[in-house]
Amino acid sequence: KQDGFSNYLSHGVEIFGLEGIKRLNTEARRSFAIGISIIAMYLTFGKNMGFSYEVCANFMFPGIDKVFDTFEKKINTEPISASLNLNSDTPQIKEEKFGEKFLREETAKELINNLNNNKTVVHIKTQKILPKFCKNDIKNCKTKKSKFSTWCGNSSESRKNNIRLALKSINEKAILPGETFSFNEATGGRGEANGYQKAKIISNGKYVEGTGGGVCQVSTTLYNAALLAGLDIVEVHPHSLTSSYIAPSRDAMVSGSFADLKIKNNFDKPVFISARLVNSQDIVIKIYGQQNQFSYEINSQIIKTTEHGIDQVSTDLSLSPQKLSAGETHRVAWPKDGLVSEAYLIKKDNAGHVVEKQKIRHDEYQPMNGMVISA
Repeated sequence: KQDGFSNYLSHGVEIFGLEGIKRLNTEARRSFAIGISIIAMYLTFGKNMGFSYEVCANFMFPGIDKVFDTFEKKINTEPISASLNLNSDTPQIKEEKFGEKFLREETAKELINNLNNNKTVVHIKTQKILPKFCKNDIKNCKTKKSKFSTWCGNSSESRKNNIRLALKSINEKAILPGETFSFNEATGGRGEANGYQKAKIISNGKYVEGTGGGVCQVSTTLYNAALLAGLDIVEVHPHSLTSSYIAPSRDAMVSGSFADLKIKNNFDKPVFISARLVNSQDIVIKIYGQQNQFSYEINSQIIKTTEHGIDQVSTDLSLSPQKLSAGETHRVAWPKDGLVSEAYLIKKDNAGHVVEKQKIRHDEYQPMNGMVISA
């Protein structure tokens, strides 16, 4: 607390005002050296008792843990792996960034050791953190492995909003070798708080209004792109009704936490997802990675058809989106036949010869009766 004894902290320079000692007189230097010896004795004793260096340092310098917390906030950064910029048809590699971590215990150890040796400078200890993969790891991963699209041009604006949000959440996502991608984890909560709006969804065999309607068309498009890229499907679920935008047994229903689409990268290099809404009507998903050794096709077959029943007629005018006069009717739902269907994944070599044909799906879709509102 003598004049000239500054107490300041900065990354990479002297700390605790020890630099200020140089401005004090010889007697003060001698007194300070004695104090340092006493401190060092206590620190060494604490370390010999099994306490960490940081605990010992915090005992003699109360508040050093908060100083270390500040260093962590300023220094600690997560690494960023190299990735592909997929804004154009010619992918460009974005270089990796190394992370950094403040080493609390190592810094406290140097503080104690320097005090023992009458050194007044303590260097902050850090460690570089390597990203999962660097640009050299993905230099050969710019090949388009697959492309699949579905049409949503007749969707409402609220449904297209949901589609855009879901596409944005999976665009440029990387799936590492051996890693399993979860659609639900990638999109996060699909509620109003995250910008999702109400649109038509399939629930319990009926079309109803629900938050996030349209997201299943994105997961379905991704599912087909993944199959065509040769990726493994870990989890997929059908809808209860057939979908107008995809053939039977090629849909991928997602809902909350109980129905997910999970895709595993079975290659030895990362793959990258490009997901776009083109011209506000085409959901286009591409998978990039190493050149495929095989090509893939998906074949959907209807095994059995169950005819729908007669139209349901309701006089509840609140169900009609338009005002009806007496005697008028309005159809609010078209009937759908029920189906039993299967899907096969056909694997071909570069010469076009079939190497393997595997049944990947067997699904049952319920029939749905139409509904007419009558005034």
